[in-house]
Formats: sequence, C-alpha cells, structure tokens
Amino acid sequence: MKYTHLVLFDIDGTLVQCGPTPKRVFKQALLDVFGTAGPIDGWIFDGKTDPMIVRELMAEAGVPCNDELVKKALDIYAQGIKRELPREANKKIYPGVINLLEELAK
Repeated sequence: MKYTHLVLFDIDGTLVQCGPTPKRVFKQALLDVFGTAGPIDGWIFDGKTDPMIVRELMAEAGVPCNDELVKKALDIYAQGIKRELPREANKKIYPGVINLLEELAK
C-alpha cells in the first residue's frame, strides 16, 4: 500500500527569515486595494493564512471585504514579493531546511 502525505509549513519564520519586506509589501497591497491596512503594525501573523490575515485586518478596520478583494490584494502582494524580496538584505534559509525538504521530496 502506498501512502501519500501532505506536509505544510508556515514559511516565513519557520523555514526562512525574510526580514521586514513581506510585512511592508503586504501593507502596501492592502493600502492599494482597501485604502487602509488596518492595525497591521501590531498585528500577529503567526499561524494564520494570508487570506485570513486580510479578512481580520479589514474587519478590525471596519472595511467591507469579499473574496474578490482578498484575491486582488494577495495578487498584488505576490507581485510585490517577487519584485522586492530578492533585494532584501536580511533574508536567510534556516539550518537544516534544505536537507529536510530534500528528504520530504523523496
């Protein structure tokens, strides 16, 4: 019998350190779509999906939010990450991550 497993990770802070770039780019994406980023500066992102974070921040800001707007914000975020993260000086892959991923791929 063959078993298939799915292994999920919270990437930033677990597998890699990306510095301040992701939060800065996330904030800008929210500003672009909603006109506010809500209380993002003190918000805890840990253990949450990106769509969940968008919805929570907009709820706290009292701003209407739907799936289409969440997708738009996250698309802008993804484009910004592709553009900005390569320039981040404080990014690093944590020790053992590459070996772990290679083993999981097997």
